[in-house]
Amino acid sequence: MLSGPQYEQRIDKKYLNPSNPAKAYRVETFRSSSQLTASNQQLRCYFVYQCDFVNPNPDPNETDLSVISDKSFLEKVTPNTKEVYQGIVKSVIERTGPVIEMFEVQGTREKRLVIGFKQGSSMGLFSALSDLYHYYGCTSTRKYVGE
Repeated sequence: MLSGPQYEQRIDKKYLNPSNPAKAYRVETFRSSSQLTASNQQLRCYFVYQCDFVNPNPDPNETDLSVISDKSFLEKVTPNTKEVYQGIVKSVIERTGPVIEMFEVQGTREKRLVIGFKQGSSMGLFSALSDLYHYYGCTSTRKYVGE
């Protein structure tokens, strides 16, 4: 069992697992890249937003992000991220199970892992992935979950 405050598990249980088209949530998390205290702790921030979709009742096979996305996501998404997510969404509709893509961030050692799945099909994934990479001694500086 992993120790700590289990924030990801609590967010999964309260917001992400019960998420549905009428009441969905986005989560953004950030972790400082350096130690901030004498006890070697890093600052972590969790932001949970209730989604306000462009079209709250799209066709189940709709893949156009300008139709199915949260309005605030569309306001701040970069063209590159939108292109990546658009490809993932199309794959989610075409396949069974989660879609996983990995990208290298040019000019850095950073890796970007993007996972797409149909709403309600991957309960506890947010916290399970955190537990998995912490078990292997890895950390993330940013995580985004959008329903």
